[in-house]
Amino acid sequence: MNKDRKNKLCPFKKIVEREYSSRTGKGTYNERFALCAGDRCMAYRPGGYCARMEDRK
Repeated sequence: MNKDRKNKLCPFKKIVEREYSSRTGKGTYNERFALCAGDRCMAYRPGGYCARMEDRK
């Protein structure tokens, strides 16, 4: 990963992962934010900002 470039997290994209422990027999869910898609996102505007976040400011 390039240290000069920071990958932003998108608050509108969530990844839900399920882990299952064979030892205890229990499943757990982990939620986290996904990386921003950048110029492939419909809400992305020229200049590098997200139109979705514009409403929240």
